[in-house]
Amino acid sequence: MMIMAFICFGWAVVLMIFSGPLVPLAAVLHGVSPGILNGLQSGIQRYVGSDFWYWVFVPVLEQPSWLPPAVIGVLFVVANEASKRRAW
Repeated sequence: MMIMAFICFGWAVVLMIFSGPLVPLAAVLHGVSPGILNGLQSGIQRYVGSDFWYWVFVPVLEQPSWLPPAVIGVLFVVANEASKRRAW
């Protein structure tokens, strides 16, 4: 799990350096592939529900581009520490 955490932290650093510290994730994704947001939105709304798109994905896409991978990295570190405590 720590390897995944380091990958996420590295991804966050790369996004912060190359896109800027305040650029939203939606702008970065649109710059990479303009149609990715439309495909993601239609897939989420069709298979999961429109409320999930508006209440979960839109706030994530409005955050700075480096923040979501950093949060995922922190979750991996927390999960790793929790698994160490359970192991005897």
